[in-house]
Formats: sequence, structure tokens, C-alpha cells
Amino acid sequence: VPAINIAQSIGTFTGGGTYANLRDLGNGRTLVLLDGQRLANNANDGNAVELSGIPLPAIDDVQVLREGASALYGSDAIAGVINFITKKDYQGAEFDASFDHPQDPGGGSGNANFTFGHGDLLSDGYNIMVTASYSGQQERRATQRSFTAYGFDPALGVASTNDPGTWP
Repeated sequence: VPAINIAQSIGTFTGGGTYANLRDLGNGRTLVLLDGQRLANNANDGNAVELSGIPLPAIDDVQVLREGASALYGSDAIAGVINFITKKDYQGAEFDASFDHPQDPGGGSGNANFTFGHGDLLSDGYNIMVTASYSGQQERRATQRSFTAYGFDPALGVASTNDPGTWP
């Protein structure tokens, strides 16, 4: 949905959280629901729900109310409401994985998702669903790339300070 801006914060201290920010009014102005129920705000941010805590393989549908809904939901819905609907009758198993490996050392990443569901609410009276996710990324240092490996070297005309052992 083009009106949703889900951005992962890099370079600021948010704990690497992922937050919903409709209309760029701030993380705390978009209300996030799970099956119509409010989710608790992230302890680190305090203003917003961290979306990476919602298991994406368990999501069946996403409903977005783009208009301000503060009259109905309160002041934390000024920018709008996002409601994540979970799967209710998932049966079977699913596994997907992706791995990225750059040509040069460092910066590789990978993620994997596993979902398992069993039972039918109508015929069995129960349904259980288990999801697991893994995501990781290798560190990439400036010294691992030729264009950022130089430190401060006035004789070569290099004024970069990317090398951790040089100053200024």
C-alpha cells in the first residue's frame, strides 16, 4: 500500500525497531491493531508498536484506515489505523529462506521463515499454528571495501576518516 511508510531505523538509537508511520506524522500517531485489538507500545520507543514482533507468516490480511480515526480510537490514531488479521484455519507446513552473499567479504545476510498449522476449528474444534523466523546480517567494515579502506592520508590527498585507527 503506497500510503504506508514502514522504515527500519538505521543510524538512530531505536534498537533497530520497525514502526508504522502513516503520513509521516510520527510513529506514535499510527494505531496498530492485531485482530482488532490494540498492541502494546515498544518498551524502547514508548510511543509506537514495533512491527517486527508480529510474525508475518501468520498474517492473512492487512487492513489500513488511512483517514484520521482519533474520534473512534483516540489520539494515537490521528494518522490512521493498521489492523493485522491473522490466519484462523491454517493447515500444513511452509518453509522459505533467502540468503544474500556479496562478491566482496562482509555484509552477507539471510532470513528464514517456518510455519506449521494443524486442526480445523469447524470439524476438530481447535487449530494450532506455530511460526518461527530467523534474520541475520554480517558486519561489513569500511576496511573491507577498497573505496572506503583508506584513512586520513594527506600525502595521497585522502581526507576520509573511515579507518578506525586514524584521527582526525
